[in-house]
Amino acid sequence: MEQVSQMQLRDYVRALAKRWLFIVLFTLTVTLAGGVYSLTAPSKFAASARVLLRSEMPGMMVVMPGTERQGNSFGTSGLSLETYARMLTSSENAKHVSARLAARTSGQRIVVDPAEIVRDISATTEPPDVIRVDAVAPSEAESIAYANESADSFIGIAGDFQRGQETAAKEFVAEQLAATTRQANGLLAQLTDLRSRANLSIAAPSKNQGETVQYMDLLQRYTDQLNQTNGMVAATQAKLGDIGNQLAHRRPFAIQKHPADNPLAVELSKELLSYQTALADLQARYTPDHPAIIDLKDRIALVQKQLAKLPVIVSQTSALADVNYDNLVQMQSTLRQQLVDQQATRAMLTGAVAKLAVQTRNAQAVAQAAEQLEAELQMLRDVQERLTRELQIHTMNEKIQSESAAEVFDRAVMATPKTPRLSKMLIFALVMGLAMSCALALLFELLDDTIRDPDDVKRYSNLTYLGMVPRMERIEDNLVVVGAPKSPYAEAYRSIRTQINFRLWERPGRTLLFTSALAGEGKTLTACNVAAAYAQAGQKVLLIDADLRRPSAHKLLGIDNSRGLSNVIVGEATIDEALVESRVPGLMVMPSGPLPPNPAELLESEAAKKVFEQLKERADIVIIDSPPCLVITDASILASSTDHILLVLQSGQLNARELRQAEEVLGATRSDVLGVIVNRVPITRGGYYYYYYYYYYYGYGGAKQQQTPPPDEPTTEA
Repeated sequence: MEQVSQMQLRDYVRALAKRWLFIVLFTLTVTLAGGVYSLTAPSKFAASARVLLRSEMPGMMVVMPGTERQGNSFGTSGLSLETYARMLTSSENAKHVSARLAARTSGQRIVVDPAEIVRDISATTEPPDVIRVDAVAPSEAESIAYANESADSFIGIAGDFQRGQETAAKEFVAEQLAATTRQANGLLAQLTDLRSRANLSIAAPSKNQGETVQYMDLLQRYTDQLNQTNGMVAATQAKLGDIGNQLAHRRPFAIQKHPADNPLAVELSKELLSYQTALADLQARYTPDHPAIIDLKDRIALVQKQLAKLPVIVSQTSALADVNYDNLVQMQSTLRQQLVDQQATRAMLTGAVAKLAVQTRNAQAVAQAAEQLEAELQMLRDVQERLTRELQIHTMNEKIQSESAAEVFDRAVMATPKTPRLSKMLIFALVMGLAMSCALALLFELLDDTIRDPDDVKRYSNLTYLGMVPRMERIEDNLVVVGAPKSPYAEAYRSIRTQINFRLWERPGRTLLFTSALAGEGKTLTACNVAAAYAQAGQKVLLIDADLRRPSAHKLLGIDNSRGLSNVIVGEATIDEALVESRVPGLMVMPSGPLPPNPAELLESEAAKKVFEQLKERADIVIIDSPPCLVITDASILASSTDHILLVLQSGQLNARELRQAEEVLGATRSDVLGVIVNRVPITRGGYYYYYYYYYYYGYGGAKQQQTPPPDEPTTEA
C-alpha cells in the first residue's frame, strides 16, 4: 500500500482528470438508466395503519435458583416490539390477510397470494408501544385494504398468542414449583440425616458450632502442653548430654605422683648391711684368705656395684577417691528416668492432639455442610414463595385474558403514489453515477502501478528524475534536435542535457551509459538526441553504440555499420578507422560493427576495457548506448567502464516491480546512477505535460507558430 500512503490531493485530482472520459460516460450511463427506470416503473400506492400494544404487568419472573425469564412491558409474553413487528409481516399473518380479503362482505373482494402480501407489507416500530404497518399495491384501494386487514389480522393473532403464552407460562410455573418443592424436601432430608449422624439437634442448629469451638479449645490446650513437654524433653536431653561430657573427662579415683626412696635400693642396702655384719664376724674368726671371707667380699662388691647403678629417690603414683564423680553418676540416673517419663507424656499428648485434630476437622466439615444445606434450603423456600405468587398471577391473567393486548388506533384512509418522479430520479442517478465513477477511477489509479510520469518514478524508487520526452507524432527525422530544433521534443532533450550538467557539476564525470529496463523503451533515440544536443552546445561528443545484440544507432544517424566497436576490440581495425563523422558537427560515432557470437564475453575482456579507456580521451562527453539491463548483463559489464548511468523508461510500459529491479541491478554496479529519463509521455490537457502544447504552439516569443498537431512519433524501434 505504498502508493496509497503517498498519494496527495493533487494526485487524486490528476487521477480523475486522466480518466475524465470514463467518468463522463459512466455517469451518463447511470443517469440514463435512472431515467429509463423512472419512466418504465409501474405505478405504486402506499398506505399506513398503526397498531397500539397495551402494557400489562411488567416485571421479572424468577423460576429457579440462577435461572431467570426476562419480560417487557407488552403483556406477560416476554416479546419485544421488534418481535411483534416480525409477527405482523410473517407468512402466517399473510395467510389470514389473504383469507380476509377474499371473504370481504363490504367493499371489493381481493384475491391475492400470501407471498405477494409478504412482499408488499412492511412493519416499522415506533417506540415505546406502536407498530406502523406500511402497504404498497398497484391501486389505492388495494394498498388501504392491505394495511387495514394486516393490522386487524395481527390483533387476532397477537391475542391468541397472548392467551397461549399465559397458559404455557402457568403450566411452566406449576412444573417449576413442583420441582422446587421436591428439591426442598430432598435438602431437608439430607440436613436431618447429617445432623443425626453428627449427633446434632434439628431445632438447635448452632450446637454443632459450639462443639466445634470446644474441640478447638481442647486441641489448643493439648497442643500447648505438647509444646511444653517437647521443651522439657529437649532441656533434659541437653542436661544429660552435659553430664555425659563431664563423666567422659573424669575417673572414680584421682591418680597423684610424689618422690620416695627406691625400694630396690633399700633392699640392696639392707642386704649390704647384713653382708657387712657377717664379714665383720667372719674376720674376727678367720683370716682374710678364708674362702667364706672372700665370698662375702665378692657379694659385698656386687651389691655395691648394683647400688651404684640404682637411683636413691624415685617417683611413686597413688590413687585418691573423686567425690564429684559419684554425684554426677547419681544425677545422670535421675535425669534418665525423668526423660523416660517426659517422652511417655509426649507420646500420649501427640496421640491426643492427632485425635482432636481429626475430630475438629470433622466437626468443621459437618458445620459447613449444615450451613450450606440450610442456605440452599432457605433459597428454595424463597423461590417457592415467588413461584406461588407467579402462579397466582398467571392463573388470574388466564381468566381475564379475554380482551386483546393490541388495537388499531390509526386506520389507513388514503394512499400516496410511490412512483419515483423523473427529476428526482435523474438527480439521484447523476449523483450516484458521478460518485461511483470517481470511486472507480481512484480505485483503478491505486491498483495501477505502471510508471507513466515523474511522480510515479519518485513514488516507487529512489532514483533522481532528470526529465521527460513527450510522445512524438508525425515526424520525419528521428534526430529532432537537428531536424526540428524548435519543436518541444528538441527542447525536451536540451532540458535533459541541462539537468545532466547540473548533476555532473555535483558529481564530475564525462562518460555516460544510456540503458533501459526492457527493450523498446527509446534509449537509443534518447542517447542520440542528447549527444546531438551536447554537440550543438559546442562540446566534442563521442557516441558509442555498445549494443552488440540489436544495434540501431547507425540506422537513426544514417551511417555505415560494416566496421565498428567489435572490430576494434578483436583488433581487426583501429579506433581511427572505426570512428565515423556524423551529420551533426562535433559528434563522432563509434558504430557497433558486425555482431559477435559472444557479446558479453567480448565486452568483459581486457581488450574492451583498454578500448573504452582510449575512447574516453577522444571527446569531452562520451555517451554509450547499451542493451536493456533486465534482459541481459551487458549493461552491468559496461557500467564498470563508465562514470554515470542514465536509465531511460517508456511511459506506460514498465511497472513498479520492474523499476525496482532495474534500480537494484544498476545499484549493484560500481558506476553512479545519475537519474531517470521518462520517454514517450502522452500529452493531454488533463495530464501532466500540457505546457508542451503551449510551447509548441506559441514558442518563446508568444506568437502563435502552428495550428496543426505535432508530427507523429518515429517508427524506428529505438
